[in-house]
Amino acid sequence: MKKFILLCLILSTFSLKALHLEMMNRVFISNSSIKLSDVCRIITDKSNEFEKIKSIEIMNLSYEEKSKNLTNSALKNILQSKTGNYIEISGGLSVIRWEQTQISEKIISDKAIKFLKKKLLNNADYQFEIKSFPKVFAPLNSYELNFNLIDEKKLTGNVILVGKVFHNGKKVTDFRLLVKVLKYQNICIAKTSIKRGKIISINDLQISNEIINNIKEPFFKIEDVIGRIASKRIAAGNPVSYTNTAIIPDVKRNQQVKVNVKNGSVSLIFEGISKGKGYIGDVIQIENPNSKQKFKAIISNKNEVTICLGEK
Repeated sequence: MKKFILLCLILSTFSLKALHLEMMNRVFISNSSIKLSDVCRIITDKSNEFEKIKSIEIMNLSYEEKSKNLTNSALKNILQSKTGNYIEISGGLSVIRWEQTQISEKIISDKAIKFLKKKLLNNADYQFEIKSFPKVFAPLNSYELNFNLIDEKKLTGNVILVGKVFHNGKKVTDFRLLVKVLKYQNICIAKTSIKRGKIISINDLQISNEIINNIKEPFFKIEDVIGRIASKRIAAGNPVSYTNTAIIPDVKRNQQVKVNVKNGSVSLIFEGISKGKGYIGDVIQIENPNSKQKFKAIISNKNEVTICLGEK
């Protein structure tokens, strides 16, 4: 480079009708606007026509344009459009580009996690795993890295982010990044094995910080579980949720219930046997223990039903 500049200075002693710029291998440019004098340091003819060229910006190009190989003719056209003068170029293929740097995995990771944390709720703890990083290059010390979600609704599990690198407001490149987001939260789990049909008590439960990505409708408070019935066996250490528990029925199967029969101003009360289970508002079948006759009735209260006359 020193030899090249020296050569340019020697050439500056000559009166030139056209500037001669010899491109040796690659020229790396680290500024967003390059003056002709910064490229080759040629002091030209003292005429006003060439004096003004020294301060004209000839390479105010975007990063993506500077990252392309340029033929001599293409570079000539660019210089001529910027300066208004013909500039002779020799030396084969020219590459005018920014100095690049590979964005480190730490920077990519920190930016991605910071972006996700802003999107996620604060009522849980999260763990982030990135197993594979793409190679991403950007202008040296002059870029912005932003992230977006592929799916705005998917914030846990395998989350795909789109990373975009910008320079001077224009996109340089983009890439995809897979982040595994594990959500931790305090939930109720079985302290000991809970049999199916057992009414759950405080002694059956404990709170534990667990990954809840694949747990459907867990309980977060012990008081919300006490008094519910296990709808299936729950092994010790397993989550207790709405899917493996149920509210105790207001009427159980084969239970003796109070039967109210109403017909206008006439009412009759007797004891019956439920042939099904259900909750207030459900219709179940009731059997008269004496006549063995069966009726449909609406559960009107706990252990109490009302016969629907005319329906058998």
